[in-house]
Amino acid sequence: HALSLHDALPLWLAQGIDRVAERAADLDALYEVVHDEVEDTALHFASVLRTARLSTGIIGRVLRRRRRR
Repeated sequence: HALSLHDALPLWLAQGIDRVAERAADLDALYEVVHDEVEDTALHFASVLRTARLSTGIIGRVLRRRRRR
């Protein structure tokens, strides 16, 4: 038997709401993954930058000491 528009509309809306909720959950999961990756990358970059600064400082001191001799 065919559903009338009046009867089908609540079912159609409920299905649409379910699809939107599924998409929102997918987007939330994607956001979590991207956020974690960005955070890890930022921490790695900060570590590399700190190491580079430290190395530059050490190399500079060695070169200055050599010039004094």
